[in-house]
Amino acid sequence: MIGGDSDKQKPIVDKLMVNNSVFAQMAMMDYLQNTRDKINGFSLIKQVSITFKDNIEVLERAAQLLWAFDEKEQAGALFSAACLLPPGEF
Repeated sequence: MIGGDSDKQKPIVDKLMVNNSVFAQMAMMDYLQNTRDKINGFSLIKQVSITFKDNIEVLERAAQLLWAFDEKEQAGALFSAACLLPPGEF
């Protein structure tokens, strides 16, 4: 998103997060990955794993974020959980 330019990305992500949409969560995870923000990343992963527990797209993106943070075992578990869900909308 925005070519990885976190300064341009942050204001857009902040506006999206007001609606707490699926897309907003994935955009925030992109931002957290681009900025290597593990503290907020882990917090968001925990939150979306509960709030969006039935959304394959969000859980898959959260697993990608865990993978990017070298949390391979946790990422694998979340990828597996996402695979057990019915196919996603998109």
